[in-house]
Amino acid sequence: MISDDQLRQNIAANLRRLLESRGLTRSALARLTGDSLMTISVTVAGKHVPGTGVIARIAEALDVSVDRIVSTPPDQLSGVS
Repeated sequence: MISDDQLRQNIAANLRRLLESRGLTRSALARLTGDSLMTISVTVAGKHVPGTGVIARIAEALDVSVDRIVSTPPDQLSGVS
């Protein structure tokens, strides 16, 4: 089972990568999801594990699966057993 700390890190790393690849800001993501900028900012900063509703809205806004947001980032998979 994944720890809250690892989940927080995974979500933050994946969101930073997705936002950068799409040229989106945290503010833009907040508008797309209807969530507050504070919620998006603390999530992207890795300071908070959002609820499932927030994760689902982010996934929908970015047109990716929830798994893509919460899974271990590709650049960190080599050390996973």
